[in-house]
Amino acid sequence: MANKVQYGISNVYYAVETAEGQYSTPVKMPGAENLAISNSGGDQDTIYADNQNYWSRSSTSGKQGDLQMAKFPQSFLKDVLGQEIDETTGGVIEGPGDVAKAFALMFQLEGDAGGKRVCWFHCTATVPTYTAATNTDSISEASETSTVTASPVTIGGKLRTQISMESGDNGYANFFTKVPLSTDPSSGTDGGGE
Repeated sequence: MANKVQYGISNVYYAVETAEGQYSTPVKMPGAENLAISNSGGDQDTIYADNQNYWSRSSTSGKQGDLQMAKFPQSFLKDVLGQEIDETTGGVIEGPGDVAKAFALMFQLEGDAGGKRVCWFHCTATVPTYTAATNTDSISEASETSTVTASPVTIGGKLRTQISMESGDNGYANFFTKVPLSTDPSSGTDGGGE
């Protein structure tokens, strides 16, 4: 049964994209707070004929979202954003020469009939931003936000930006064990995607 409503975010993972168009094993990022999602590069194509809208099509060239985390793990800063972990101090070193890598972003939304699991392909991310403020009568959280952009990638001969599954779908149970490429028979998907 499909969800009528959805809410919340949990189970956020990243998987680094390899040179072969595959992905590494997903790594969990605890502390997800919010993901404000929008379509990027939306186009509306319309042909007018016979004094009316004769044909129309809408499309997007990707997804974009501001991912807010309590704190991004060092592994994300290193694996995805190309920052260094200093061997002596253990500190994270950020520099202008950091080379970021493309990755898949995976996450779960809750719903009235079960969860919905989503994977964005071929993502890039900005270095997280945060606001540091003094505490008053209560603690002021300094959560971190990174803008994540997913771009279409060719899977099974077609451009795909994301795939989503709801509980009951074949690939739902093993969704977070590997990036669910719809052309991979071991992924448990039926070839669908969004």
